[in-house]
Amino acid sequence: MNGAQLIDEDGKCWEGRLGRGGLAYRDILDYGVVAVIGCQSSGKSTLLNRVFGTDFPVLDVNKAGRRRTTTGVWGAVARNQGNPVVLLDVEGSDSRERGEGMHSFEARTALFSMALADVIVVNMWLHDVGRHQAANYDLFEVVFSQRKQAGIGQLGAEKKRIVVAVRDFDAEVADLEEVESILTKDLVRIWNETNGMESPSLSDVFSLEFRSFPHPKYDMDGFNEAVQSFRQDVGPWCTKKVSLNRFEDYSVSVWNSIGRNIHADGWTLDLPEHVEMILRVACDGARSLALRSVEEEFLDLRYSVGTRKILAQHAATVNRGN
Repeated sequence: MNGAQLIDEDGKCWEGRLGRGGLAYRDILDYGVVAVIGCQSSGKSTLLNRVFGTDFPVLDVNKAGRRRTTTGVWGAVARNQGNPVVLLDVEGSDSRERGEGMHSFEARTALFSMALADVIVVNMWLHDVGRHQAANYDLFEVVFSQRKQAGIGQLGAEKKRIVVAVRDFDAEVADLEEVESILTKDLVRIWNETNGMESPSLSDVFSLEFRSFPHPKYDMDGFNEAVQSFRQDVGPWCTKKVSLNRFEDYSVSVWNSIGRNIHADGWTLDLPEHVEMILRVACDGARSLALRSVEEEFLDLRYSVGTRKILAQHAATVNRGN
């Protein structure tokens, strides 16, 4: 399944690309959304490709050097345990190519991921654990602060799952429990600083998970085992308010909404507008289904008139439309 660029590096949305694989056109509410964020060149696209069988572009250091490969936001629709899964491959943070606008774009994509995804995968290298910027703590601050402004529990009954993927993990030089302890303490501290000690605890709002992935070059078997384990555990998915075939329209609305709500201290996700978008997209989808049903009835009626059906049969068809 090839990935397609949904949002380019300038923040422009390219509509109609997610449906290239066919699955995105399905009118269903039971599907998953997984977004991956993290530092540039940390293997985010590679992880998605290995877990979900996608074909997002990946970095070839030998040919291109260490630079950003994913620009903007790319998307694809894959399957996981029988259910469609929308995958969002987000541009890496801390990119020198992004320049002065780096933090604004990172914040916007982080909010975008939080608004849409059931599971947010935060990719980080083992040697970056405990380092503020390299460990994506800035992005956690954005997500945690906006979760409070949006209202605890208002964006859905299910907790948001944050999966910290610790890359290039080596059990000979690090202990996973110790890594989890360091990261948990740091994230709880960030949560308390952005939300206040009297707010609900971090665990009341987010489900935190930690997964280690060995370096595939030095421990391919261990890497494959970690990939297989994550593939099996990434679901299940909650029922959505927006059908899969309307997801792309909804995501464009969310992206534009975040862009309209820029303030002096950064980006915000406006909850009333967010809820209104869900309802609007859902209503548009229901209206489209109703119109399609009426059109089918009308075509049947035209055909039956042409074949001179009995008048009573025409009346029955018209009454169904009423």
